Amino acid sequence: MNAIPGQAPYSYSWDFDGDGVEDSSVPNPTWDYPSVGATTTYPICLTITTATGCTVTDCADIQVSPALDAGFGPVPQGLCAGAGVYLEADNPDGTSYEWYFGDNWYVTTPGPTVNYMYNDTGCFDVTLTISNLGCMADSTIANAICIWGPVADFTITQTCTSPFEVSFQNLSLFDDNLFWNFGDGSILEGDSADDAPDIHSPIHTYANEGTYSVCLTASADTSTCPHTRCFEIYIDEPSANLQFTPTSGCPPLCVSFSTDETYNVEWEIDFGNGDELTADAIVCDPGDDIDDCVQWIVSFTDDPGPVDLYNAPFIGGNIFPPCVNYDDAGVYTITAIATNINGCTDTTVYQDAITISTAPDFATFTATVTDMCEPFCVNVVADNVLGNYQWSYRLTAWGAWIPFGGGTQAEQLCQPTAPSFGDPARRRPDHLFR
Repeated sequence: MNAIPGQAPYSYSWDFDGDGVEDSSVPNPTWDYPSVGATTTYPICLTITTATGCTVTDCADIQVSPALDAGFGPVPQGLCAGAGVYLEADNPDGTSYEWYFGDNWYVTTPGPTVNYMYNDTGCFDVTLTISNLGCMADSTIANAICIWGPVADFTITQTCTSPFEVSFQNLSLFDDNLFWNFGDGSILEGDSADDAPDIHSPIHTYANEGTYSVCLTASADTSTCPHTRCFEIYIDEPSANLQFTPTSGCPPLCVSFSTDETYNVEWEIDFGNGDELTADAIVCDPGDDIDDCVQWIVSFTDDPGPVDLYNAPFIGGNIFPPCVNYDDAGVYTITAIATNINGCTDTTVYQDAITISTAPDFATFTATVTDMCEPFCVNVVADNVLGNYQWSYRLTAWGAWIPFGGGTQAEQLCQPTAPSFGDPARRRPDHLFR
């Protein structure tokens, strides 16, 4: 509250509930608000009067929270490992609920309900702390929840040198029997008392690349609570495999790139012409579920232009620009580095993969007369491997070009009557065909 200078002594009049009636006349009073069923707002007003009769009044609002009850329930006493625990606070008016489950884990919820799963066995104390406008209350139920074993758990080890071979290590608790399902139709079952490595530390070799769900079920002779835990693994031999077309032509040549490698999450590509591409799958790291990969973030450097950043959905190899332009004559080598979901890397060099030529004899060919009589046929074969072919001929060195053929590297031209090629001195194949 604020006061104004004036002649002392001052008198004070407090109204704590907005009813216009003075509730206190001391300078620093205390006031107990009644218990309410919900948060209630009260106006507080202070009027100060000086010895000469001058007055000033100032008001503010205060929120009063109801008395908090931190009770909760019902509490399930005995559960099998892996079963979910559902708890509900008795008081729905809190603004924050903090649950402590006795296993060193806390969960904070905005509402009065919580779902939780224990990863260990034993009996645990559960504590709820409820808050509302700075008011707090808590309650604890000792040995509220007991989790019965066994608990299935295991680790997975994969190496880049042997991508089809996977090592597993049993970490289960209170197990008497173990049942492994490797996800490819292969299973392994045995007594936990048997210390043979193939039951506690099996090594499995997969025949094919793919995604496999590996599950371990642990059971105990004295328990009716078998427990199963599963993890997804990715069997993939790292490959920087690229497809690109066309591989030769005249400048400017637009070359399209693609890949069928679905487990790669990083790419670095040098196209050999000054352009480079880097791509990273977002929210996708080794050990994650590949379904968590949401999109690629791609950087493509089109030299001498600026870096072009764009996003692409994470669907197979859908990371490439529409095409890469090769503008100058030459032979280009492509280098690709790929990293798969397991963190393994492969580098592939496509030596002299793209050929761009502007030489005058680029479209050279060989012409062979196969029949001097009817039907007067000539075979023509291009010397170069090109992306496409367009053949034409003319009957004189200065005549119009007439297209023929089906657009392949080798074609045959036949005339129903003997052609007249005009001046014998001008009958060279490069004048008559192209």
